[in-house]
Amino acid sequence: MPNSKVKQKPVIIILRVLAIIAAVILVLLVAVRAGERLAFAKFYSNAKRELPIPAVNGGFVGQGLDYIEEDGVFVSCGYSSKKGEASSVYVMKSDGTSHRTALKNQDGSNYTGHTGGVAHYNGFCFITGADGLDVFSLADVLAGGEAKKIGEVKSPDGHDPAYVTVCGDKLYEGSFYRAGNYETPENERITTPHGDGNKALIYVYDLSETAPFGVNETPVAAYSTVGLVQGMTFTDEQIVLSTSYGLAASHLLFYDIADIAAPEKTTVGENSVDLYYLDGSCLAKSVKAPPMTEEIVYKDGRVFIMCESASDKYIFGKFMSGRYMYSYKA
Repeated sequence: MPNSKVKQKPVIIILRVLAIIAAVILVLLVAVRAGERLAFAKFYSNAKRELPIPAVNGGFVGQGLDYIEEDGVFVSCGYSSKKGEASSVYVMKSDGTSHRTALKNQDGSNYTGHTGGVAHYNGFCFITGADGLDVFSLADVLAGGEAKKIGEVKSPDGHDPAYVTVCGDKLYEGSFYRAGNYETPENERITTPHGDGNKALIYVYDLSETAPFGVNETPVAAYSTVGLVQGMTFTDEQIVLSTSYGLAASHLLFYDIADIAAPEKTTVGENSVDLYYLDGSCLAKSVKAPPMTEEIVYKDGRVFIMCESASDKYIFGKFMSGRYMYSYKA
């Protein structure tokens, strides 16, 4: 009779090799997570995990973030890693569930914009477009299914908004600068009185229930910022910017509103408006955060932050903390 133990040896060897490989992978993943926590210890020591980022394994590349207080939900907009698929808004509920709204152009075709930012006012949902803000019905966005673009709010010539937020009776939308591939117009690249080389502008607009889509299109003020800004929000006493690009560390920049210098003047179109500087003169602190942070939201004393690193486009965040939105105590 043949020796069955001899026949089993190759199988046993293969199983042992697979077990060793699995153990090595597990150790590497644990090391990566530990390394991330160590590299961003200042951030994680003051942060807590919040909601899961929707569809990180379904092609969604999250960009914008907003909070709808009346409904108690966050909304996140993003584009698809699948070519030609519609960009989306996900409505994120407090229990961790979410539902998707596919964005459509006015002719019913798929809206495939980058969707860098999202904000809302008076029944309208604003999403950053190529040369302004694309407008959707907030009710349609929250309902799920599909939401069709209903109009747009144009930005000044050459200004390409990357993020947007609403605070009080004002809307703020800002540009993103990176040398070589994301240049801003020359008038946005400014050396501030403090000596900082700022690279982008935030334009400020009045909100009004009687204005088309709730926004008066002529800016009433501007803020000068550093490059690489992905999002902004307001606390009670500070303006917070989120900066990131690629695999480099992100940063949360906290500027004390009380320390912002008196404005100078700049020209936007045919209008002279106040120009404020967010620079070293009013920077209270800079917090290093995990890579690829996007838009941010302030709520209940905390800055909510999400990144795109765990999306199917970038993947590496799936093995770290990129699958969740975090909140940082402001």
